[in-house]
Amino acid sequence: MEFGKPEEGQDLAEFILSQIDEENGKIIKNSVKNAAKAVEVAITDGIDIAMNRFN
Repeated sequence: MEFGKPEEGQDLAEFILSQIDEENGKIIKNSVKNAAKAVEVAITDGIDIAMNRFN
């Protein structure tokens, strides 16, 4: 399965409501952590520094 896309013929509601597998769960958790860090840096150090650090 490709991350973010249902398998061919898979019911869309089933895909949206299905459990996230372990590999994709790790990707999502890491993305959320990085987003939180980026917001913190944007607030404390400014948006330009945050953009340079996290883009």
